[in-house]
Amino acid sequence: MVVTEPLATADLLHASTGWHLRPEGLCQGDRCIPLPAEATTADGHVDLRVVAERAGFALVHDEVRSLWALGPQAGTTLASDELGPLTLTGLDGAPADVEVLLGPDRGVLLAFASW
Repeated sequence: MVVTEPLATADLLHASTGWHLRPEGLCQGDRCIPLPAEATTADGHVDLRVVAERAGFALVHDEVRSLWALGPQAGTTLASDELGPLTLTGLDGAPADVEVLLGPDRGVLLAFASW
């Protein structure tokens, strides 16, 4: 989740992380993390600094671009090693199905992002 301030609506937080804001705190399934009263603003926004601290999410601030990025929880693991359907756009603008690119042996796809 990338935002311009360290605040997000409960709906955006849920859509980006899968965690719901409830009276008992930040919840996912039957797990809840208590949040202090100051974690939410009068207009219902959630302070991502508190969420990151309490839930173990990575939170970084790019001062040059005035952006905040809330990353995954520490220790998050993949549910499987299977690559779902994925289509990338080639340099020529044409779509390229990753399964076709990998071939029948289903090789390894590595990705790197510099940010």
